[in-house]
Amino acid sequence: MHAAAAAAHRGFLLLLLLLVLLVLLQHLLLLLVLLLVLLRGARVALRVAAAAAAAASLQQQQVAGSIPAAAHHHQQQQQDAAVYLVQQQEQQQEQQQQQQQQQEQQQQEELAGVCTPVLHQQQQQQQQQQH
Repeated sequence: MHAAAAAAHRGFLLLLLLLVLLVLLQHLLLLLVLLLVLLRGARVALRVAAAAAAAASLQQQQVAGSIPAAAHHHQQQQQDAAVYLVQQQEQQQEQQQQQQQQQEQQQQEELAGVCTPVLHQQQQQQQQQQH
């Protein structure tokens, strides 16, 4: 009877440890998402500021009449290339974020799969002790 109580106690402690780990994993996931949102916001703000500075510079140069049409076209191509590179980076980061979220979800499902048999076993032990 004493051995059964010790086994039940160990099972309870194991279940408690798994639940704590699951909560910590969820908090880590929330912090990661928050960090990604902040980084994305900062990146968008930098891109908008760079575009505004480029537009102001271009407007200033056009008003002065110092840019021929070919130079303007070349500058437009450079701006288009920069926008394309930023978009490619964003897509890659979104794909990485989705992969990481899938991995974390899979880990949570695996943890849940481990917790369920332990909980079931603990319930059976309690029922046996009651009879």
